[in-house]
Formats: sequence, C-alpha cells, structure tokens
Amino acid sequence: GNKLFAYVFSASRYNLSLRLDDITPAYDVLYHHTLRIKDEDLTVDAELFLDVREAPLRDLVIICPTGYQVASVRGSLVDDYRVDASAGDGAKGRARVNVQFKQPVIGKTNLTLRLELGRGPLDEVQTLEAIETPGAKTARGFLAIAADDGLRLNLTDSSNLREVNVASLD
Repeated sequence: GNKLFAYVFSASRYNLSLRLDDITPAYDVLYHHTLRIKDEDLTVDAELFLDVREAPLRDLVIICPTGYQVASVRGSLVDDYRVDASAGDGAKGRARVNVQFKQPVIGKTNLTLRLELGRGPLDEVQTLEAIETPGAKTARGFLAIAADDGLRLNLTDSSNLREVNVASLD
C-alpha cells in the first residue's frame, strides 16, 4: 500500500520541502529445477520462489540457458512474459525473459518456467547453464535429474554443484 503522512497547520501560510528517494526492491530467489530426460526430448521445469522486500517488484528478468526454448512462464501473479533472444547475456546468446506481474509484488510469490531442448538429447553431451535472475540478493536451490527407464546418465562435468541425497529434496 501507499504510505500516507498527515500534518496539521494553524496558519494559512506554511512551507514544506520534500526529498524523494526511489527504493529499489531487494529479493531472494530459491530455485527448484527438475531436468527431465526422455528418448525424444529434454525439459527443465524451474520453480522460482521469490521473497521480495523493501519495495514492490513489478517485473522480473530471467536469463535462460543457451540452446533451450521457453515453453511457458506461469504463476498466480504472472500477467505476461516476453522472450528476447537477441538481448541475452552478451556473446553467450542466452535468451532473456521479461516477466510482467499483474500487480506489484511484495512478500513471497512463486512462478514456474518451462524450458525445452526441442530435440532428442541422446548421443550428445548436454549442457545446462544456470538459470539466472539478475538483481537477486541471493540465489540458491536444488537441481534434480530424472531420466526415463533405459537411459544411462554419465556426469562429464559440473561446477558449483554438490551432490545430495534425493530424499532431501522433499
């Protein structure tokens, strides 16, 4: 809500000087990513749990991994989104998703982002870069990988990931 200030004066002549500062939102993001691998496709379902403080957040920028298409962005407060593949992360060519909220967000809310590889993932090394939200004060989360029966996973490289027991994801 808006902040309201009230003053009383006893003479018809008064003077008031104001200085206004723009308070920017501070927010943290908790990610829950599920990488689903099938014979014919690879998808990423990313849940983003936002905790917004200081000032309302009207929109959110999400930087997506290279090579994945944005299939959907959903959430109770999501009004619309726009994918700009050309305004990505510099030379890396990462798509930028601009999410518009129905109303300014303060407090906790979540949204779901679905990414698709759009082709069969087999017989190639698949790379998943981090999904990023520039401006977040902290970002942490989980990455779970689920593969169809009959598929074998071989981790070839990872950085800034620590393996945990699957039961800890509940």
